Amino acid sequence: MEIPLMKNNIIHFVNSDDILYVRSDKHQITIRTYEGEYHPLRTLHDFQQLLHFEQVDKSAIIQLKNVTEYDPFHRVVYFRQSSIELRCFVSRRNAQKIKRHIEH
Repeated sequence: MEIPLMKNNIIHFVNSDDILYVRSDKHQITIRTYEGEYHPLRTLHDFQQLLHFEQVDKSAIIQLKNVTEYDPFHRVVYFRQSSIELRCFVSRRNAQKIKRHIEH
C-alpha cells in the first residue's frame, strides 16, 4: 500500500512495507523509514487503523517484519540496514507480546 506523505513541501508516495515505525511525540507524528522521516498531519490512532502495526508503547507502533533484533533485557527493538541503526523502546506492558512475535 502506498501512503502519500509530505516532506520538504513535496508529496512522496511511501510503500507501507518500508515504514519501520510511527511515533507520536508532543503531538507530532514521525514516520520513520531507512530513507528518512516524515511528519504527517494525522494521529497515531489513524496510522494504527491504517497499517495494523504492533504497539510497543503508548506513543509508538512498529512493523515487526522490519525488526532485525530484539533486546529483551533493555526492551529495545532494532532496525538495521547497512550503516543505519534505528531503535524503538518497548514498554514493560508490551515486552512479552513483542518477544513472542519476534521469536516466531
